[in-house]
Amino acid sequence: MATAPTDDKYAELSKQIDALRADLSRITETMGDVARMEVEDAKGRVNGAAREAQARGRRAARRARAEAERDIEVAQDYVRERPLTAVAGAAALGLVFGFLTARR
Repeated sequence: MATAPTDDKYAELSKQIDALRADLSRITETMGDVARMEVEDAKGRVNGAAREAQARGRRAARRARAEAERDIEVAQDYVRERPLTAVAGAAALGLVFGFLTARR
């Protein structure tokens, strides 16, 4: 035999449990929204860092290419100004390389 006060307590407890479920559902949804925002923010930071690294790489490649072109010009000028010295140097390097790689 259930009494009215027990039924009232059960109904109140049931309402509180339903309210807790609703609260937990809202908390879970909010946590999901926060996590999604954090992921999007992290993606933005990573993409920004990747773009910056790519730009730095391009700048470094341009500088290296310009420096290599200058070095080539210097070498070409040297060969034009001193052709015999350049040929003698190349021959000496070839001779040394030949001795180092020759089979014995």
